[in-house]
Amino acid sequence: MCSKTVLKFVEESLPVEQVVYKRVLEVGSRIVKNMSARAYIESLKPEVYLGVDIEAGPGVDEICDVVELEDHYGVGDFDVVVCTEMLEHVRDWRKAVNNLKVVLAPGGRLVLTTRSKRFAYHGYPEDWWRFSPGDMKFIFSDFNMIRLARDPKQSGVFVCVEKPLGEYGPVDLGGFAVCSVLTRRRTACGPDALPALRKAAFAEHAVKTGHEFLKEISSPEHGLCNDRSCLRCRFTDILNEIEKKYVMNCMEKEVK
Repeated sequence: MCSKTVLKFVEESLPVEQVVYKRVLEVGSRIVKNMSARAYIESLKPEVYLGVDIEAGPGVDEICDVVELEDHYGVGDFDVVVCTEMLEHVRDWRKAVNNLKVVLAPGGRLVLTTRSKRFAYHGYPEDWWRFSPGDMKFIFSDFNMIRLARDPKQSGVFVCVEKPLGEYGPVDLGGFAVCSVLTRRRTACGPDALPALRKAAFAEHAVKTGHEFLKEISSPEHGLCNDRSCLRCRFTDILNEIEKKYVMNCMEKEVK
């Protein structure tokens, strides 16, 4: 969900000459609580403004997962890509970033905002990662950095970069570690390891708190699924609530 500081950063990063008669893609475009950069950008008269998200809703023109952008739209099809408050929710953040880069044309501009460590858990639909300004410097070291800033109101990071003209070689993000919401530590694990990571974090918390439900879903008999679609996890809302309480408990300890 956008905030006033996010919208201000987008507006400052995309003056009229960057948008007018250009092709603009917004990834994670579903409008929540009437906060969106769409009205501002459309006022600058782009040739195309396309909003995509994983589900239908206000501001969504087409349904497309960020990790499938290249498959849907090809290479270099957009002059501007905007992605606000979405990256922390994607299991495979590396593939998401690579797709954002690939669909951007040479010389095109990417504006991205996301959350940093100490920002509260917000599982819509999931919440996996936290990023620092230093992370963004490395993640976009293959692009030209235009602006890099912290969110002045909340724990977050904003970045505006441009794709180099001519031959482009993407930086290897394979072994790069970012902060996991579950463990509160940096990890370089990929999306396939996340169920086991969640399981280990819950098991550790269960031992400390004696929570019977956590003991059940982290037991060896339950396997390594811990997936929100698993009926034995007692549906999405229950697992989300358990995860939220676990993360908030960790955050409170850090503050103390």
